[in-house]
Amino acid sequence: MTNMVALHYPKHANIKVQQAQVEAVGAKQHIIPVVVSEFAKLIVHYPIVFTQNDETGEFKSFALTGFEEGENLFWQGGRWNGIYIPIQIERHPFFVAQEKTGEGKAKHTICVDSSSNAISEEEGDAIFDNQGKATTLLKEKKQMLAQWVDGQSHTKAFITAMQKYDLITPLSLDIVFLDKSKTIVNGLYTVDEDKLAALDAQALKELQQEKWLAPAYTVVASNAQIYNLIDRKNKAMEHGKAWFN
Repeated sequence: MTNMVALHYPKHANIKVQQAQVEAVGAKQHIIPVVVSEFAKLIVHYPIVFTQNDETGEFKSFALTGFEEGENLFWQGGRWNGIYIPIQIERHPFFVAQEKTGEGKAKHTICVDSSSNAISEEEGDAIFDNQGKATTLLKEKKQMLAQWVDGQSHTKAFITAMQKYDLITPLSLDIVFLDKSKTIVNGLYTVDEDKLAALDAQALKELQQEKWLAPAYTVVASNAQIYNLIDRKNKAMEHGKAWFN
């Protein structure tokens, strides 16, 4: 259960953040929400996929980190084994709350989850210095939050563009691992590479002008990281087998 409170100095003057506990937030997440501005970094590790809400039909973008519920193949030995960690994980224990002002405008407030295991007054990195100014850590967290908030509408627009040209297509995974076990993963979607390549000049021009062409091809290219996930799964199985032997 989270307990969101507005971040305020001096009330939170002694708060420290333990990075290991921040990363642990994603330990059992097999899909993690991501935004378009992350795609170029995500591709170093993760397949970028879409899922569709059964009730609304809305698509959202995710980084795939495992093949089944509760499985994050990047969580190894009590730490995140990867160069880049998605913003949705890294921003913890901070969140953005939105409220409307008297003029009806949206106002964003940075909040901290006071119940988070990443929060401590004894261990970790401080978020305020002795003068009450934000430390480098807090500044980085604020930048992540801003990127996440801005990225919501940007990503929605990208997905709308993909739908406009019927470029979102189902991605069914039927995988056989080294131990001969099998898994079938449904409910995922990707960008249709063949349809993308077959778009006419006007469509390509529009996508290029809106800067959607690069992220579309990034999603396509990220499919290759499925093999990376399979390799991680195989190694995890071998490690478990060796441990029991």
